[in-house]
Amino acid sequence: MAISLGNRAKMSTSTTGTGTITLGSAATGYQTFANAGITNGQTIRYAIEDGTNFEIGSGTYTSSGTTLTRSVTESSNSDSAISLSGTAVVFVTATVADLFINDGASSLTTTGVGTFASLDISGNIDVDGTTNLDAVDIDGAVQLDSTLTVGVNDQGYDVKLFGDTASAFMLWDTSADDLILSGAAGLIVPDGQLTLGSTALTSTAAELNYNDTGAAVGTVVASKTVTVDANKDVASFRNITLTGELDAGSLDISGDADIDGTLETDALSLNGTAVTTTGAEINLIDGGTSRGTTAVASGDGLLVNDAGTMRMTNVDTVSTYFSSHSVGGGNIVTVGALNSGSITSGFGAIDNGSSAITTTGVGSFGSLDISGAIDVDGTTNLDVVDIDGAVDMASTLLVTGVATLTAKPIANAGISVKNGATGAGFVEFFEDTDNGTNKVTLIGPASTADVTLTLPSATGIVATTDDATALAIALG
Repeated sequence: MAISLGNRAKMSTSTTGTGTITLGSAATGYQTFANAGITNGQTIRYAIEDGTNFEIGSGTYTSSGTTLTRSVTESSNSDSAISLSGTAVVFVTATVADLFINDGASSLTTTGVGTFASLDISGNIDVDGTTNLDAVDIDGAVQLDSTLTVGVNDQGYDVKLFGDTASAFMLWDTSADDLILSGAAGLIVPDGQLTLGSTALTSTAAELNYNDTGAAVGTVVASKTVTVDANKDVASFRNITLTGELDAGSLDISGDADIDGTLETDALSLNGTAVTTTGAEINLIDGGTSRGTTAVASGDGLLVNDAGTMRMTNVDTVSTYFSSHSVGGGNIVTVGALNSGSITSGFGAIDNGSSAITTTGVGSFGSLDISGAIDVDGTTNLDVVDIDGAVDMASTLLVTGVATLTAKPIANAGISVKNGATGAGFVEFFEDTDNGTNKVTLIGPASTADVTLTLPSATGIVATTDDATALAIALG
């Protein structure tokens, strides 16, 4: 409550009792409350003198009717309102409570407004209400035990906090509604204590530093996260390990590609040339592919290695080539039996297993070693025969030359010595080579019938005709 004062304001009152005072005229040498500057509705400090009685208090002045209410703070009636006699006087005054005496120990207390040209407070200032300051220059520390509010809703003001480094400050820019850190000013937030929107940022500072790639946008930097450039490109990757699937619109590999698993591709181009072969066709090159029975016909294609380049030809071209070129020492045809050419020593060994070799021609061999039996339906013409084992002949043996036997021949039946074309058959017995080369010849004589010569059954000497004649003569 503000108390108003006026100079030399003193008036009479004819009011009696303890109620509101109706003011009369100004006392001699004084002025009315209105002339002293008191206006309607103001609260003044008053004093009443009525003989020996007094009353001090505050009241509200009303210019209409010129009245004053009474609120007693001190009186001769035990600090209660005194009963006026009708001859009392009322004047404006100040009490001790309205005055401040600077004794160095007293406090200045006012319920009104203090107006100062300047105010120098060497100690503390304690403001229970609102401090409204146009400008504040505080040289020391400020402690706020409650909320600091700058501006009001929809009307803000800049707040600027300077650091010790030149041009380093933090600014709340009310025009941009931004908090700006300038110069060397920085922001330090403990790990796990930063929230963006309603989402807590759990990354540590070290993890966030992985995003610091400098100017290397679009280029891989060691121990940093990868950021694509404006074209969404990234360069300088080394090794990438994927445990899942790589799904790319296109993949350009300038070096080697090492794929341990299966390469699945809908289309394939090698050095700019599209590969139109199907997977099934490529699998035919696999040596483990099952053999089919598809017939080979004229015009069918064959894949050949042409001096290091794979090319396609056809069976007709291959047949023409094989028919005019020696392969293994003779000509070979593409289909059917081997019916022309010859097999020479350059061909090597022929092993046809248990199958038979049939020919209607003549087989010419440097030598022939037969470990099993030999069955000859026709005539065997041998220049020289060296037989190490037994010979079993189921038919006639015809020798047109000389047969020399180094061992004793054994005939299970008889032996026939036939005549030649111009002479009789004969058998020659040669003497021991130690004696010479003489021989005895048995010749079949000319006869008209078969003659049988029976040898004696005892050991002795067979005599000739001449021997028999001589013996007869000797015996007489």
